[in-house]
Amino acid sequence: MSATPMPTAQKSDEPVAILAERQAEGYRLFTDPARLEQIGALLRGKPEFSFFNSIGLPIILTLATIVVSSGIQYLSWLNSTRLQDATAQAARAVAVYDKVAATIGAMSYSTFLAIVATQDIVTRKNATASDIGKFNASLDVQRLTTYYDQRTSWNEGYDHLVSGIEFALDRPVLRVAGEIPTGSLSGALWPKVDCSQSMPKQMLSVGLKPHALQDQIAIINYCLFELADALDGEMTKALANDAPTLDSKAEIDAGNALGNLKAMASVFRCNAERRLEFLQSEKQYAVVSPMALVRYLYNGKKDRILALLSNVDAQCNS
Repeated sequence: MSATPMPTAQKSDEPVAILAERQAEGYRLFTDPARLEQIGALLRGKPEFSFFNSIGLPIILTLATIVVSSGIQYLSWLNSTRLQDATAQAARAVAVYDKVAATIGAMSYSTFLAIVATQDIVTRKNATASDIGKFNASLDVQRLTTYYDQRTSWNEGYDHLVSGIEFALDRPVLRVAGEIPTGSLSGALWPKVDCSQSMPKQMLSVGLKPHALQDQIAIINYCLFELADALDGEMTKALANDAPTLDSKAEIDAGNALGNLKAMASVFRCNAERRLEFLQSEKQYAVVSPMALVRYLYNGKKDRILALLSNVDAQCNS
């Protein structure tokens, strides 16, 4: 078997790195550290300094890392803050609505009991002639006491209710929609109020904003005390006679007025509950994300509010 010929070295001006030398028994690798260092230097070639690779690129990467990490932290903080604000706003609205609804309910029920007590007091004969009569008389006194206490509580807390409604329920929605509520009924508007009409008709006839919950509560407040004044007047007139009687028409009118008040309260609750649902749903728009940006561009907050008010008109104010 013939030996494989070794390639002959070609003459060249380039430096040559020789890693081994041929000897009789084969090839011997060079292991001398100095020789290997020389060989490595030849293989690496002449060193060149690059400012971009050595200084510029690390600085750029460091700055990019700082910007990206800071941006992520800021976005996380912004989302957390916006979500907390939206959640707190919805919670305030729920608290205000619960208080107003409970107050209206208590006032309506105490008014109903006052009407019953007034009928009993005016029409009762020999109320103290029996134990049952005494019990009924005591019960009627309790009913009227509860009613007048509730009226006092309503009067004292009414302004607070209106301000709570304006801040928590009306302002977040109506300001964006461009509706500025009146918030109260001036003396010039009183003759225009007809408590026998539905809430939407009254709001339009008086010139109030139909979607303003604080204006709706102003109508309820007016009609509530119109009924109270009528009830007080009928009782005073009846008890002034030697033989007290309560006009049957007055009884019917009081019952109808209370029924109208309950209908107004139902309209208010319907409007307020749709408002609460909207504020709860707005929490999804508080988080900054690509999808939120798309929703914002194609369905902005004003558009969503106008759609809400349109649905409220169909569901509550029709």
